[in-house]
Amino acid sequence: MFMSGAMAYKYPKIIEKIMKIPLSLLFLVYLISYYILKDYAWGNTFVPDPEANVLSYTILITMVVKIAFTMPTLSEKLLIRNDFSYGIYIFHMPIVNYLLFEGYGGTVGFLIALLTTAILSAISWFFVERPCLRRKKNQLRKI
Repeated sequence: MFMSGAMAYKYPKIIEKIMKIPLSLLFLVYLISYYILKDYAWGNTFVPDPEANVLSYTILITMVVKIAFTMPTLSEKLLIRNDFSYGIYIFHMPIVNYLLFEGYGGTVGFLIALLTTAILSAISWFFVERPCLRRKKNQLRKI
C-alpha cells in the first residue's frame, strides 16, 4: 500500500483523477467488489494468485489516497497530536499472525486484532515512545 501511495504522489495526474471521484462512490464500489469477490480472499498483493482480490485492493488504495489528500489534518484532530503509527506498525503483524495461528479469522479475528493493536500501540506511545521523545534535545515539533 505504501508503494502505491508513493507512486501516486510522484505522479500528480493520478491524484487529480482520484480527487474527481466521489468518496461515497469509491466506498460503494469497494463494498460491492469485496463481497462479490470475497471467495478470492482479502489479498494484500498485486501479484495474480488465487488468494489476491486485486480489484478490491486497488479500490482500497484509491480510497486511502483520496482521504489523505481530502482531509490531511484528520489524524491530528482525531488523535490530538498523539502518534500511534509506529506502535501499529510494530505490533499489528505479530498479533495477526498469532490470531491466525490460533485459528481466529474473519470478522472476529479482525476485530480482536484491531482492538489489541490499538491498545498496545497506545500503551507503547504513552509509556515508551513519548517519554523517550521528550528527552531529545533537538525536536522538529513539540510533543
